[in-house]
Parts: sequence; C-alpha cells; structure tokens
Amino acid sequence: RAIGCVVVKFRSFAYLAIYLLLERSTTDNSNVRTTIWLCTVLMPSSKKYLNNPAKVAPLCIKSGSEEEIAAVVQEICTDIIQPPYKISQLSGGLSNQLYVVNDSVLVRVHAESGDSSNGDDSCTSRFHLVDRELESRVLAFLAQEGIAPIMYGRFQNGRLEEFLRGAEPLKCTEMAKYGALIAAELGGMHVLTLPDDIVLPSMIDRVEVWFDYILRQGDKNDPIFADLDVRGSLQNEFQWLKGLLQPPNEKSACSSALLPDQHDVSDRAITFSREVVFTHMDCQSLNILKLKPITTEDVKTDQFQTTGCRGLQLIDFEYASSNARAADIANTFCEHCDMNNLKADYKNEYPTDDDQNVFLKAYVQKVDPALALELEKENGQSWKDFVQVMRYEVGKHTLLSHLAWAIWSIVQHFVSPIEFDFKQYASQRLEGYRYFKDRFC
Repeated sequence: RAIGCVVVKFRSFAYLAIYLLLERSTTDNSNVRTTIWLCTVLMPSSKKYLNNPAKVAPLCIKSGSEEEIAAVVQEICTDIIQPPYKISQLSGGLSNQLYVVNDSVLVRVHAESGDSSNGDDSCTSRFHLVDRELESRVLAFLAQEGIAPIMYGRFQNGRLEEFLRGAEPLKCTEMAKYGALIAAELGGMHVLTLPDDIVLPSMIDRVEVWFDYILRQGDKNDPIFADLDVRGSLQNEFQWLKGLLQPPNEKSACSSALLPDQHDVSDRAITFSREVVFTHMDCQSLNILKLKPITTEDVKTDQFQTTGCRGLQLIDFEYASSNARAADIANTFCEHCDMNNLKADYKNEYPTDDDQNVFLKAYVQKVDPALALELEKENGQSWKDFVQVMRYEVGKHTLLSHLAWAIWSIVQHFVSPIEFDFKQYASQRLEGYRYFKDRFC
C-alpha cells in the first residue's frame, strides 16, 4: 500500500508538472520536448498515439455527436483528461470542424470526410484537398520542434491536439500591428530542415491536383463553371502564372549569404525572395494566436507592454508546402484584407509600404542575420533597395495566393459540408488576382 501511495503521489506531481509545462510550452522548445517525454513515460494509455503520425485510432466522428467525440477522446487522451467531458464547438474553420473538450483538447474533424448527401456514411473521403498522412507527419515534426501545438493522436477522420487556453486569434485588422512578430514566427519555420520522410509538394503542385479534380469530377452543369469561366480564363491564367513564377534553379536558390560574388542588391533580393523553403501558406489571422501572459514576469516584458501578449503561436499547418519564401509572405500580406468575411478592400487593406518594410526587415533579421548586418551598411540605403525589390517580388506572388485559394474554394464548393459561400469567396479571390495583376504585372 505504501508503494502504491508513492506511485499515486508521483503521478499526481507529474501531471501537475505536465500541466505547468503545457502552459509555457508555446514559448520554450525545451518545455515542449520535456512535456512530450513526460507524457510518453507516465501515460501508458496515451503513449501509443502521442505525436505518433503512424498510429491511428480505429474510430470516426461522423455526426459530431457528443458520444462520438467522447469515445475518441477517451481512447486517445484517457490519461490527459477525464470524464465528464464538456464539449463545445468552435466556429470559423473552413477546412475542419473544430471542438474543444474540457478547455484542454482540440478535436479536429476533417471536413471533406464523408458525404451523407450521397449516402456516404464512412470516414473515407471522395477527395482530399490535402494529404492527411503527410500533414500528420509535418505536425508531429513541428510539435517536436516547439513550433506547433502537441498532437495527442489521430483517429480515422481527424486528430486531437493541444488546446491553447486563453489564446486569442488575431483580427485581420491587427496583422500590421503584429507584423514583426509574425515575420519572426514565419521565419522560424522557413529555416527548418525537414526530415527525410517529409517531402512536400509546392503550392502549384497542389493547385494542379485541385484543378484536375474540378475539371474531371465537378458538376459540369453547375453555374460556377460559367460564372467564373473555369475552363477559359481561369485555366489560362494558371498556365501563365506558372511561367511568371518559375523558381530559380537549385544552384541559384541558395542563401544570399553564400553568394559573395553577387554584389547587385536587386539580384540578391530576387534570389533571396525566390529561394524555396518550408512554408506555412495559410498564415491568416485566425491561424495566428496571441498567447496570454502566464506570470507577472511575462507582464513586465517589453513585448507584453507593446503588444499585450507574451508571443504568437502559428497553428493549422495542413497547407504547409515547399515554395518560394515570397509566396508565403505574399499570402500573409493578402490576409491583411478582410476576405474571411467576404468584404475585402484590397486597395486600402493590403499593407502599406512602411508596414511591409517593418515585416521584411524583421524577417531577414530572423532568417539571415549575416545578410541583415551587411544591409545595414551605407547608411541603410542597401536595406531600402533590398526591401523595395522584395516588396515587388512578394507583390507578384500575391497572384499565386489569390488564384490558389480561388481554385481551392471551387473544390470546396463541390465537396465541403461546411456552410459557407465558397463560390463568393472564389469570386472575391479572383477579384484580388485581377487587382494585383494590374498593380504588379
């Protein structure tokens, strides 16, 4: 009995330690790794699923009932949270249906799974916008690196993740205010080297697959084909854009710090902008969380005094892919516009030159400090020249953002069970495509 009491007390202490580490895990990579290690050692029932993309619980959430959700949580997180379960649904997701359990666990149900309107009662999707196996490997890797929330485990049509209590998503109107912090988070992802088992497509590769689905499987009588001229101008614009954004060859797609013979600032800025890196590609306001302060020391920091948060956390990495760094930055700049509410004002909401300069300078300082130091020479003129060229390169890549998400939205129009006007969203993104083509091309 004495031994049993010791074990119980030890486990209780360990659970407390895990709770405290989870609270701080999003700002300290070592805490993330320690938390995952403690969970693995002390939670045998959850151990097999924790951060393990290869293990999938044989369960499915079809209707979103509390019974289905509870069954998945009990299987995967039985050592992390205990019943009774308080379950609430989150709004705003366009790729997943989201639920929170006991303010601790996020349940993510992939929205494209199943199609009850066609009598499909399975967890197998007709069409996947993303490769869920690859996505799970990416998320597990990023969780280990302390960049993504912990992945508690997978089930047949979704997964469970760490829910960041008290964190709040940005508003699109706040993107400029937090520009330097967003740049640092994005840059931290761009400098990562992926493990050998993660080979990512480019965004253009993904759009090729999405476009092929629309042309082969979409309802040819649907008015969306004529209204958006899918087979005509949309297809032609995509082919033209692929030529415009042709990436540099592998020899030139290296860090500008490795190009001592390339003295022209403009050439270096172009090479730097088009270097292919590990990108997020969905860095919109709802996928950027403001983290609450945990201690009084957090409140005393200059960062909290300036921003009102102790840091930012990127989430939702399902569209992570290999692209020019300018493509990810362009997508982020596009998200300053109020597109999620279908009322974007591209002329007035796209970041100003000054806001772009703040972002780009913080970004370069994060990913290439040697280059940043070099650009500080000559009274800052090199910086001005460099970011001016980068702004233009990023501007051209806004076309990829708008066209890709327009085509994505057309696919969603056919396959998604989520109630949202995907046709109007696609139309809005094509409006953005035309506006920025006139501006940058």
